[in-house]
Amino acid sequence: MRSQRHDSPVGPNELRVPAVVAPGGNLIHFVPEALGANGLYEADFVLEDHGADAQDAGLQRIDHVALGLAVDQLDTWVLFTRAVLGLEPGESLELADPFGLIRSRGVANADRSLRLVLNVSLSQRTRTARTLSVTGGGAVHHIALSCQDIFETAAKLRANGTRFVPISDNYYDDLATRIDLAPALLARMREAGVLFDRSAAGDYLHIYTESFEGGLFFEVAQRVGNYDAYGALNAPARMASQAQD
Repeated sequence: MRSQRHDSPVGPNELRVPAVVAPGGNLIHFVPEALGANGLYEADFVLEDHGADAQDAGLQRIDHVALGLAVDQLDTWVLFTRAVLGLEPGESLELADPFGLIRSRGVANADRSLRLVLNVSLSQRTRTARTLSVTGGGAVHHIALSCQDIFETAAKLRANGTRFVPISDNYYDDLATRIDLAPALLARMREAGVLFDRSAAGDYLHIYTESFEGGLFFEVAQRVGNYDAYGALNAPARMASQAQD
């Protein structure tokens, strides 16, 4: 499979950055690996407006990028990421937004250095659908940044002025019935607003920022062991909180 090449106009002292046209007219730009060693180029791009304080919070690299797509583009994007980017798709999930269902599918390369989550809304009333109506097409839904200690990172980010979505106490009451967790850890997550998921391979702790203008928000994530998913079971708790906001 081939994808159309895109060459943007280049002005004085500007680099030519190769790109291909993705489904829906989106552009995928490719930067030299030397600029993205260990994923730090991408993370620095996201954090540059926050200066040293954001770096000191313990954010390491981009864990994954979630995209919001038109409802008829999911299969096309899965094919595109497989044939052009060499990614392999995970399972397809349906997530409950207060205003409708979201269909979600993760794609990743073999060493998991590149992960994308593809989301489409089956309703025009969800946050995903409303974001698409503003952008006029596929757009970045949210960006997840990895860390080694989510409680320490979340505390430092709060001290720097970052605001996270509040999570209902009902979530933690339900979590205690689904997963055997130490009471101290559960209490710490409840206090910090951290969400939790567990698989046979490991654990996933994550937290979401409030949305910025246009609907973009960030996720901070800590993977423990070989956890290989995206905490999809926690998405309804996040979406319910965002709907109230």
